[in-house]
Amino acid sequence: MGGIIAQEYALAYGDNLRSLILCATFAEPGPFCLKLLEVWEVLASQCGIEATVRDVLLCCFTPGFYEE
Repeated sequence: MGGIIAQEYALAYGDNLRSLILCATFAEPGPFCLKLLEVWEVLASQCGIEATVRDVLLCCFTPGFYEE
């Protein structure tokens, strides 16, 4: 939701911005993202939020990050 808010702010108050960097934001999830969210929802209901967050974080960082 933060990406949506930032985009709306940029459109409405662009003169007040020096720069804006957006990462991993989307207006509408495609088929792949919808399926991924569905899998995470099932995982959360069966294994809990902690296990789900661990799984999601695997997708967010590089192998090098985890090695360090």
